[in-house]
Amino acid sequence: MKLVVGLGNPGSSYANTRHNCGFIVLDKFAKKNDVEFKLNAKLKGEVAQITLNGEKAILLKPMTYMNLSGESVILVKNGISIVSTSISLLTGYLIFSFILVTRYFPWEK
Repeated sequence: MKLVVGLGNPGSSYANTRHNCGFIVLDKFAKKNDVEFKLNAKLKGEVAQITLNGEKAILLKPMTYMNLSGESVILVKNGISIVSTSISLLTGYLIFSFILVTRYFPWEK
């Protein structure tokens, strides 16, 4: 199982801005593959499921604002037992991605 996370901020004031690069990429990918996101309040994000090259994947758009997106990611990661190396982050901020991964996902023991 893979987890693909598109980072961004909820709300119309961030729509189509550089802050929402991750959301925009996931939305286009989901549309191309005929899958729809559904809000999952328990996971604090919009979630879609897809099969990529025969492997199941979760697409996640955290609805917690970018600074707190790790909360949503960790809920999904722990809820379906995904190892950290199976998580991909899509963002316009490469430095932020590194900080997010190292802060919220200490490497598996």
